[in-house]
Amino acid sequence: MAELGQDTFAEFIGATVERLESGRAQSQLTIGANHLNPHGTAHGAVLYSLSGVAIAAAINDEQTSGIVFSASIDYLAPSRDGDLLVAEAVVDEDAPNQWTVAVTITRPSDGVVVATATASAKLRPRNSAN
Repeated sequence: MAELGQDTFAEFIGATVERLESGRAQSQLTIGANHLNPHGTAHGAVLYSLSGVAIAAAINDEQTSGIVFSASIDYLAPSRDGDLLVAEAVVDEDAPNQWTVAVTITRPSDGVVVATATASAKLRPRNSAN
């Protein structure tokens, strides 16, 4: 599926993003030295950001703009320099103007789930000023 537009934040952290279909997207990132915390593992903010990039791609399209108002993440396993991580976001369209998004971040090399996240978003027409 075509991308909605350039995600400069994703580019800044080194992530790529792909909208797979309506309500589903993936972002991926290879952990580098600039993503590490003092313990030598991926900084939690990097994982949170990677999930946020996938969420944004899943909830935004040509007609709808999603505004996240709540998000949480659970860190389940460490990731280190050189690890490829893939975040997949899937929307649960539980209400007409409010969606819940579930994200799973995995390390494909061994199938380990590194983190899970959830977010809630309000939806508005893309041409709306509110």
